Amino acid sequence: MIYTVTLNPAIDETLELESFNAGGASSLVASSRTIGGKGINVARALGLLGNKAEALALVGETSRQFFEEGARSEGMSLHCFTCPGETRVSQTLVFRQEGVNTHIRRPHGSARVEQGFAELRDWLASRLERGDYLVLSGSLQTSMPQDAWSDLTGLAHEKGALPVLDTSGEALEAGLAARPFMLKINIDEFMDLSEASSDEKADFKETVQGMHESGIAIIVITMGAGGAVLSDGEGFYHARLDMTPGPGQQVWATGSGDAFLGGFVSGLTAASPLVDCLKLGVACGSVSTGYPGCAMFEKQAMLEALPRVELHREQS
Repeated sequence: MIYTVTLNPAIDETLELESFNAGGASSLVASSRTIGGKGINVARALGLLGNKAEALALVGETSRQFFEEGARSEGMSLHCFTCPGETRVSQTLVFRQEGVNTHIRRPHGSARVEQGFAELRDWLASRLERGDYLVLSGSLQTSMPQDAWSDLTGLAHEKGALPVLDTSGEALEAGLAARPFMLKINIDEFMDLSEASSDEKADFKETVQGMHESGIAIIVITMGAGGAVLSDGEGFYHARLDMTPGPGQQVWATGSGDAFLGGFVSGLTAASPLVDCLKLGVACGSVSTGYPGCAMFEKQAMLEALPRVELHREQS
């Protein structure tokens, strides 16, 4: 079984404007709202691939109905645990004439998350089994302790499950100390963590090796349009898919890393070789940039793009 956890979900609102008019007015063409947050996005991608995932989210009590109805409309199995207040709203502004969009993230912090988090943890503790995958993804609500992901990683180890971590900042540092089975991290977060410049490949690889020695089996660094790098402790592999957009074509980058992670975990559950998991993840993440929304894509389009993923083994 695959479980995904989102401790700081979002209502993703998209506002489509005819054009950008600095200092003036712009006409609203269309708007939409969907459920979001990184773990929810991973569950969405897994569902599109045909995998069953149980998604867990810590939502504001006034937003619970919206999340439950949104999950049902997508055919997603979502279990909501509540905390006082509302769930944050993140916005994507789309400018049609310019062919660009920008995403606005908002922090969120309920003053009292302890009960909701405890209920979520107890629910997991009663269901996690050996060999399950537990995807711990996204930021934490601002009022949460920074060791929340570390705590759930430890729970996964107690149950014999395989924790997969994708977060940043202090929560990342705390989570790493608990030794997740897999770390997915983007290049900017990795460089901040390693304190290495982009051209210091020796330091780059030394940092990765140190993570492996601490007990992390799989490390994946995503690089946007540059693809992703996989390290399994034996070698480094780089995969990339050219998805150069046409003139005026929108690029929907938000959520592409979550689509990548959904693809990679899908490959893991099928016991595919790690390089094939990497290629599947890159195909999902890259193809998703052509679809509105977060971690959205058509499976057939992804399968047609998969053979075009370029894979190279990096020199040690």
